[in-house]
Amino acid sequence: MYRIEIKKSAIKELSKLPASDVIRLANEINKLTEDLRPVGCVKLKGIKNIYRIRQGS
Repeated sequence: MYRIEIKKSAIKELSKLPASDVIRLANEINKLTEDLRPVGCVKLKGIKNIYRIRQGS
C-alpha cells in the first residue's frame, strides 16, 4: 500500500472545481494507494519517474 501526499497548491486548485469533480478526483487519487500505475498511466518524456493519469476532460 502507498501513501499519497497532496501539495497545498494542489488542494487550492481542487477547491476551485465543482464538488462533483472533486469527489470524482478524490476517488481516483485514493485508488492510487493500491495501484500506483493503473492502466492508462503514461510516463512523461524527459522526466525520470514521473507519470500522468488523465481523468476526464
